Amino acid sequence: MKYDVSESAVRRRAKACGLLLQRCRCRDPQNYLYRTYQLLDPQSNFIVLSDRAYGRGFGCTLYECAEFLDKGTKSRNPQQPEGGMKKIGKKQYRYVDFHFGRRNPREKTYGECMSEVYDLALHALKTAQADGVEFVVFTHGSSTSRRGKCTARSMVRGLMRSPEATPFIIRNRCVQYESEFLAAIRVLEKEEI
Repeated sequence: MKYDVSESAVRRRAKACGLLLQRCRCRDPQNYLYRTYQLLDPQSNFIVLSDRAYGRGFGCTLYECAEFLDKGTKSRNPQQPEGGMKKIGKKQYRYVDFHFGRRNPREKTYGECMSEVYDLALHALKTAQADGVEFVVFTHGSSTSRRGKCTARSMVRGLMRSPEATPFIIRNRCVQYESEFLAAIRVLEKEEI
């Protein structure tokens, strides 16, 4: 099947499906992610389509994004039944990306943004457990902070160590990466549902 693979056409098709097409801002032509894209659900900030091989998002060509959007809005891909969820083998993964772009300092302070990251991460854990998702991958970025400062990375890692996350995660199965955190979700027993 032929696709119009101009960036503006794919961006319009993504918007019609309620998604956002993002282009990687990498400027180095030698980088794997140079001129690659990802599809994002702007309401939940879940990554709907990307090449997760390098653990960063992006990595898809415009053709792959157009093909993915062509499969429809509800079940766009048999491997991805809902926005932000991907089934690999028998395991389900949900992706949450905390790269929101530039912050307007007149609307929110930095502290408010960081507490919002904490609240969004906790909400993602609760909904993942309620939906029966096995893993949540939080893309928080590398640490750019100094001692005593906070970033999305420190907020996510702080949540995972806190007692608030205990009912939702299995700590010994969670994995910390440089720019991501893989949270293993505790399965609800039948009496708890």
